Amino acid sequence: MSNRLKSWIRQFAYDLGLMGALHRLRNRRTLTVFMFHRVLPRDSVAYRHAEKEFTFSLDGFERALDFIAKHYQVVDHDAVKAAVDGQGRLPSRAALITFDDGWRDTLLYAREPLARRGMKAVLFLATEVPTLKSARWWQDQVVQARCDEKGWHRLLDKVNLPAPPLSQAQLSIAITVALSRLTDDERHRSLDDVARVEPMPRQMLFEDELPQLAPVIALAGHGHTHAPLSAHPDALSELVASHQHLQHWGGDSWSMSFPHGAYDERCLALAREAGFTVCFTSDPVLMRTGSALSLSSKIGRIHLPENQWTCERGRLSHPKLATYLFLREHAS
Repeated sequence: MSNRLKSWIRQFAYDLGLMGALHRLRNRRTLTVFMFHRVLPRDSVAYRHAEKEFTFSLDGFERALDFIAKHYQVVDHDAVKAAVDGQGRLPSRAALITFDDGWRDTLLYAREPLARRGMKAVLFLATEVPTLKSARWWQDQVVQARCDEKGWHRLLDKVNLPAPPLSQAQLSIAITVALSRLTDDERHRSLDDVARVEPMPRQMLFEDELPQLAPVIALAGHGHTHAPLSAHPDALSELVASHQHLQHWGGDSWSMSFPHGAYDERCLALAREAGFTVCFTSDPVLMRTGSALSLSSKIGRIHLPENQWTCERGRLSHPKLATYLFLREHAS
């Protein structure tokens, strides 16, 4: 079957309401947690250099929110906590909108479209981020270095790693953990000569901007330095620091998501020891909400990209979004 015919059938099924009807039946007792990272105007310098897998254009984000408004009932962070605690029930086809990391564009570009639609969201904040002085986030520089073979090898030479041979994915995790344990000045001394881009305004939130997110976007945890916790030698200290910063800023210190989606049973136990009673993962599943039991305290999220999986002719496509989302696995 040709791509054009598939596209026509998908569009026809969506316009006729068949896909929406399937969703209303199949997913009526589920919570879908949407994971966003960056939202930027297409013509900005920041968009040109951003990692596209985790970046939405502003117009694409508007279309995504229109789709969510049509097919879901958006709830806030507190409603999910109440469901986990057995103190409330979520509506049919519930949805929670989340952002990761602590990019300024969450405030500058994502907050207003949410507020205009009466939607609430939560930012899983790497709590070190607002205290950093650099215009660029060091982890963004690691991503850039990884895309440049020469820069990547120069970075490997600067970071002492374990002797056993590592895969590329393991190397990336090991480098991120190693850099996370340095001061920010030390990190940038390692990174500035291997991952340079044209000057741009500060990309991450300032500490004094955090109150401006409210009441639309709540704050929750995402580690402290955003190091992968499953590979970190002192993951508990990372989690405790995150919890303490959230308490200082008046955030929702009962909730967190795992940086890089990296976690195991040990990480779950340490998160709870640090005070996080609800843990969000990057497991791409829909959460069941209809049983007599309370919603699980380990909640999956769906990464929503703006790419070939969700776009048609360069524009975010509602029929493609329906195909991408409506048949997701239900958590067991």
